[in-house]
Amino acid sequence: MSDPLAATNCQTDAMQSLEKVLQNVRFGAIIGPKYEQMLDKNANIIQTQPQESDYSLILVASCAKQTVKKVLDLAVDRKSDPKFMSLLNNAFVGGKSGTKHTDRASAVANDDKEEWRGFAVRQTVSVADDGGPQEARIISQHLYRSINNQKPSVWFIFSGRVPNISDRMPSLMTNQAFRVSIEESARILTLLGVDLMAYLSQTPTDRQKETTEAMVTRYRIVTFAYQMAFVDALSALGITPDGYIGMSMGELGCAHLDGVANRDQCFRLLMATGLPTGLPEGRKYLSALIDCPWSELGALLAPTTLISPYGHCNQNQSMVIGEEGAVKALVADMNATPGAPTGRTLAPGAHLMHTEGAFVPDFYDTVVKRLAKAVPELVGRGRGPSHRWLLTAAMSPGVVSPEYSAGAKDFSLVQYFGRVLVSHMYVKEAVDRLPANALVIDVGSGGRFRDFALIGRPQARYFDIQGIDLNINSVSAYGLDGLLREMGYLFTTGVLPLTL
Repeated sequence: MSDPLAATNCQTDAMQSLEKVLQNVRFGAIIGPKYEQMLDKNANIIQTQPQESDYSLILVASCAKQTVKKVLDLAVDRKSDPKFMSLLNNAFVGGKSGTKHTDRASAVANDDKEEWRGFAVRQTVSVADDGGPQEARIISQHLYRSINNQKPSVWFIFSGRVPNISDRMPSLMTNQAFRVSIEESARILTLLGVDLMAYLSQTPTDRQKETTEAMVTRYRIVTFAYQMAFVDALSALGITPDGYIGMSMGELGCAHLDGVANRDQCFRLLMATGLPTGLPEGRKYLSALIDCPWSELGALLAPTTLISPYGHCNQNQSMVIGEEGAVKALVADMNATPGAPTGRTLAPGAHLMHTEGAFVPDFYDTVVKRLAKAVPELVGRGRGPSHRWLLTAAMSPGVVSPEYSAGAKDFSLVQYFGRVLVSHMYVKEAVDRLPANALVIDVGSGGRFRDFALIGRPQARYFDIQGIDLNINSVSAYGLDGLLREMGYLFTTGVLPLTL
């Protein structure tokens, strides 16, 4: 049984700690799922919204790093006490703060100021009998020294892999912009004979009844709808990218943002992609990430024809794909050899794309015919990618990072997407062309793809990326937690709050 006196003392201590530390806080907010309404257009002040989900985003700004850290630490330390979060909420709701009683939002907007900003994404994981949270955890916590007149450019990165999407949808659907986008995709797909909402509500038992091709097609459709809704949720906040990078199916997200294809055309391309045919019956395939530079990958794989290069992630890491037994043996051998590159298996690779036809030599010709039939209007050559779209596929084997003049009339999306499916994924080469000040927002793939792509890069400074498994921000977050985390990064780098 809880002690009422102890609880009262706890609340008093929390309030006293808050009052002291908030003297130096210039801005603070606790944001729930209705963050699309968080900007007060009359006062330009972020308003706290009622908590209607298990997730919340805590934002703090101050001239002192220790102040920001203290407020976030208080939120973490008192994470099991709902009354403390209420106290923090009430403190942030007030329009005035600080020893000089300056308006927090106005202070943050001063371009001459250098300040520390921090965020924490908090999740309640269970509820006690009295309705209060019994336990909570911090999914992400990050501090960054922001200089307001040195805001970064904003870039989106799309992955072709987003696991467990359907399980994460309920929390995201609490956001109006996300929900409206999903409904728009559902309307388009209905005309194509697909029930998106049925896909989103499938149970594990339902999925076990699917054929491999039906499962892959469903996965691709849901992933694209999810990513477009993620983009639309950010757009509702006024966040639009200066550029974008896609990997594998993620290239269609770039094509859509670049105006090369509309949403209906992207869905039709995904539905027509299919799988390579003619593979040996019952054989399983696997992909793996290994610590091996791309330039040395050929020599590493030379002893076998059962494994192919797959993707160039960064300076020291590459992806491979091949027969399950061969990939597992390669990874085990690398991990057992002192001083050798290390590796880890990633996921089943039933599609066997991105191998330049190593396993299915005629796949490009076959898939281009299917794509052309599905979207005949995109067969002919038309406007090419703008400078905002950094391509990751080679237009022909060995021709990496082709450059197109913005608006050039020699680009066929059907042919390029066919090459996307066959070509190795040259992510590093695309990231090489990112501006040094690019804030890379991970569109719904949990953050891991971005971490691998930015290791050792100047853009990694916005995320504390120093290695593969290094900190709490490397924990994958695919639902509302992931969206709130990306908002946190936009805040800590000075992109949010917006000037209306």
